[in-house]
Amino acid sequence: MRLKLHQKDLEELLFEQNYPDDFETLDGGVVERHHRIDETFGVSSYREWYFEGVHIGYGHLNFKRPTTVYIESDMETVEMHFLLSGTNAAEFDAFQMRDYGANQNNIFYSDGFEGDVHWKSGAPTCIFEVNLSVDLFKRYLPTDEPHFEVFRKHIRQHQTSIIHQHALPTTAPMLRLIHDIIHCQRQGIFKKLFLESKVLELLLLQLEQAQQAQGHLAQKNLRPQQVEKIHAVQELLEKDLAQHHTLRQLAQAVQTNEHTLIRGFKAIYGMPVFAYWRKRRMEEAQTLLVREGLTVRAVAQHLGYSEPHHFTTAFKRHFGVLPSAYKTS
Repeated sequence: MRLKLHQKDLEELLFEQNYPDDFETLDGGVVERHHRIDETFGVSSYREWYFEGVHIGYGHLNFKRPTTVYIESDMETVEMHFLLSGTNAAEFDAFQMRDYGANQNNIFYSDGFEGDVHWKSGAPTCIFEVNLSVDLFKRYLPTDEPHFEVFRKHIRQHQTSIIHQHALPTTAPMLRLIHDIIHCQRQGIFKKLFLESKVLELLLLQLEQAQQAQGHLAQKNLRPQQVEKIHAVQELLEKDLAQHHTLRQLAQAVQTNEHTLIRGFKAIYGMPVFAYWRKRRMEEAQTLLVREGLTVRAVAQHLGYSEPHHFTTAFKRHFGVLPSAYKTS
């Protein structure tokens, strides 16, 4: 199996890697590689781990200007795709993925693909992806769930497909699993067992989330244009979690009314607009404390709290523990 990445404007080969079928390894263990791409338009790094049936990738991409990367691969795979920071959009032969914002995810299938991924410059982009062999994925795809039948049909027909029509928010439990995966220090068979168990738990959360999202849409019978506007509101919230909005401001920003926004947002995301915003602020706070190592005071300032103790109160209300349990201010 082969994967190639080209910088489209310059037609320059950025990355090329060959993999064994279904990512099998000679000794049955875990293969780990580190890559660094140092180009005029930015410096990027990519770590990968693979073992039978599973490939894990974690990349930091830094582009000085908007960049289009052309990707070609002959892999048949199901990919669990997570954009942890930044924004991108993809255009492949068979389908398009709309702009993905920070902390959004989806699952897609392809039997070989070629196409463009557009990366916006500015803030660094961080991606996390897990490629599963089709046999492994089908082993865990529910057979009695009608919401997944279209995706299953497309796999049988070798037709590129996404499991949900829109990117879904990456939750705090998902982020914790991703953190555990990329920071795993175990070795040998214990590392393989640990990574495989975390990948399957992450897949469980994604499938449950996709099922719930499809069910909400079916119940509310939202029109495609309404769904697009609700996702646009979600992206506005994610763009700056420190920013306070009113329902009227959000509805006007996407040219809808407050009733449609309230009804549609809860249908898609399973909670009211501001409950989602508060939840995401706390999840971002947890990420900043654990992954970035910021102090409690710095996190409070980053999220727009006028006083650190207001942030501390909100954090304890959400998680049941003080933020100082993660980091000392």
